[in-house]
Amino acid sequence: MTVNLKTKLTDQVLLEYQQALNIILTVSTRHLQHNTCRLALKDGVNRLLAVNYHSPINVPSFNNSAMDGFALKSAYVNQQMDKNHQIKLLVTGSIQAGDKDDLNPSVADDNCWEIMTGAPVPNEFDAVIQIENVEIQEQNNQKTITLKERVKSFRNIRKQGTDYKKDQLVISKHTLIQAQHIMALATV
Repeated sequence: MTVNLKTKLTDQVLLEYQQALNIILTVSTRHLQHNTCRLALKDGVNRLLAVNYHSPINVPSFNNSAMDGFALKSAYVNQQMDKNHQIKLLVTGSIQAGDKDDLNPSVADDNCWEIMTGAPVPNEFDAVIQIENVEIQEQNNQKTITLKERVKSFRNIRKQGTDYKKDQLVISKHTLIQAQHIMALATV
């Protein structure tokens, strides 16, 4: 059906809502099917996503520290605090962002490891206390920390898959890609 745009408003042909929607969907679907291409992520802004995009991996792919601080065993810390709610722990290692995520140190309960933001948290530890919440002492080449608060399990730890689980829908097809979508697509 052709409509002459120069006709008077009273002479225009009006379509039912469902008819108009069907025409729009038919034309847009046909257009999308014939005009798809792969682009660099940076060139995708203001383009429509042609397919559903699912995460191929868990993001993050391992438990990692959300803070610079000290990885420790929360159950031990909470059980062993003195009447002043303090405990001293020996720092016996350190973990940097970029270190392998398969560290399996043998760690005594009263030990902790210094850990950086983004670093993998070894399975032996279940919490990270941020550096600002401890007192650090160094003496005779030994570093200890004094902690003055209880610690919940998984405190300051970003768990594996908390942003996206493997195969989770990240962005639906036909989404107009905007700046906020680029970061999500870049992480998976």
